[in-house]
Amino acid sequence: MLFQRQVRSGFIALAVIAMALAALHVEQVDGAGKQETSIAATATAAKQPELHRALGLLLYVDGDYSVAVGDDGVILDENEYLEQHQILDEVGLILQQVDRTDVEQPRSVAAALQRDLESVRDAVSERRPPATVRAEVRRLRDAIVLEHGLDLAPSRPPRLERGGTLFQQACGACHGSDGRARTALALTLTPPPIDFRAARLSETLSPYRVFNVVTFGVPGTAMPSFEVLDEDERWDLAFQVLSMRHDPVAGAPTRLAQTGSLARGLPSLSQLATLTDAELGDWFVTRGVSAKDKASAVARARRMQLQP
Repeated sequence: MLFQRQVRSGFIALAVIAMALAALHVEQVDGAGKQETSIAATATAAKQPELHRALGLLLYVDGDYSVAVGDDGVILDENEYLEQHQILDEVGLILQQVDRTDVEQPRSVAAALQRDLESVRDAVSERRPPATVRAEVRRLRDAIVLEHGLDLAPSRPPRLERGGTLFQQACGACHGSDGRARTALALTLTPPPIDFRAARLSETLSPYRVFNVVTFGVPGTAMPSFEVLDEDERWDLAFQVLSMRHDPVAGAPTRLAQTGSLARGLPSLSQLATLTDAELGDWFVTRGVSAKDKASAVARARRMQLQP
C-alpha cells in the first residue's frame, strides 16, 4: 500500500486551543466590530492546516482503496479496507469541527460537503470499483478546495537544487539517494519506506501529496513530520521527489524562466503541483503531444529547474 497510518484525533485539541486563543484575543480588543474580525481571522488560521490534513487523508483513500478492493468488489485486504472507513471517519470529524469553528462558512456549504463525504462513504461501503471511488474522492477534494479557498501550490517556483540537498539530508537514509528505498535502514522498517520510482505511483503521487506528507508525517510509520522546514523548503522537497521519478531527458533545458503561466507548452505551477504523472501525461496529450512522446514530456516538465 502507498502509506499505512493510524487514526489520530489531535485536531480536536488544536481547535479547542485555537478557540481559547481567539477568546483571549477578543477580550483585549476594543469594539464589537474588531472582536468579530479577530474571531474570524483566528478561526480561518486554525482551519487551514486541518483542512489540508483532511485532503491528505482523502489522498490515502484515492491511492490505497485499490489495494483494499478489486474492480469486482472483492475485498483484497481486510485491514486496508477497514482503514479506508477509519480515514473517512476522521475526515468527517475534521469537517464537523471546522463547521463549528468557522463563523463565516454558510450552513449550505457545510451541508454540501457532508453530502459529498457521504457519497464517498457509500461508495466504499458498497465496495464499488476503485475508479468510481476515486472519482467520488476527487469530487469531495475539489469541493473542499473550492469552498474553503485552499491553495495547493507553492507561492513561487520550486528550486530543485535545494530540494535535492534537502532530500539527501532528510530522506536519503530511508528512501535512498535515488529514491528507491533500498537502504540498510529501510530493510529494518515496517512498513517499509516508499519506493518513489515505483510505476504504480504515476496514478497517485503528486507534489502536493508529498508536501502534505512532509508537513504532517505518517502516524504508525517511520515517516515523521518535517514542519521544522519552512513552507518553501517543503515544496522544494516535494517537487524534487517527483523529479526523481524521471531520468534526465536528452536535449531538455535545465532552466526555464517563469512568464505568466510558466512558459509556452507547459502547465501552470498549480497544475504541476497537483497533477500526478499520469494526469500530467494526459494534459500533454490533449495539447498535441503524441502518446509515444508523453513520457518524455512529463520527464522534461518534472525535471525543469524553474526560476522567477
